[in-house]
Amino acid sequence: MIANFATNPVVMPILLIIGIAGILVELFIPRYGLFAIVGIFSFVLYFFGHYIAGFSGSGPITLFLIGMIFLILEIFIPGGIIGALGAILLFAGIISAAENTSYGVFSLFIALGVNSVLLYLLLKYVGHRGWWNHLILKEEQKKETGYVSHNKNKNLLGKTGFTLTKLRPSGIAIIDHLRYDVVSQGDWIEANQEIKVILIEGTRIVVEER
Repeated sequence: MIANFATNPVVMPILLIIGIAGILVELFIPRYGLFAIVGIFSFVLYFFGHYIAGFSGSGPITLFLIGMIFLILEIFIPGGIIGALGAILLFAGIISAAENTSYGVFSLFIALGVNSVLLYLLLKYVGHRGWWNHLILKEEQKKETGYVSHNKNKNLLGKTGFTLTKLRPSGIAIIDHLRYDVVSQGDWIEANQEIKVILIEGTRIVVEER
């Protein structure tokens, strides 16, 4: 019964939509893992249904799990490469688990289309909250959003501000109501901590926690 339900061509994209949406919403609106649990359960139902139906072995599940691990690592080690590789592995697992590759591709395409709209709405109305803060360094640094060029940073020495993101050791800080790329003096500094500029070295703004 579970196999028939999870492998139904109509149900497949719905399970994937819920799975991706649950993780997306959890990134923006943390609820003690509630949304993530719903998303994970949906993915489990998708893979378990295909597994007991005989369409999928352990390979697609392994690809999916490794992809998820890479995406989680991307939160803590931003850069884009790990996240991109994780997404590729995750998608490969989803597609290869399906009875027919075309079913898998179609279901994934529908799920990504729906969730791209959801992501747009989350970015527009919720903003950078929750775990999404860890990915904030991927924002394009436009002048219109408050960033300034480093050639105007010489007058910042000795000034104070606060961290907008975690400094690991680099990140973003607010100084004189403007955003700056800064780096701590070796130590990691949490977000929303008061900092002081102690060194201007070329394009580097070095700060320490007060």
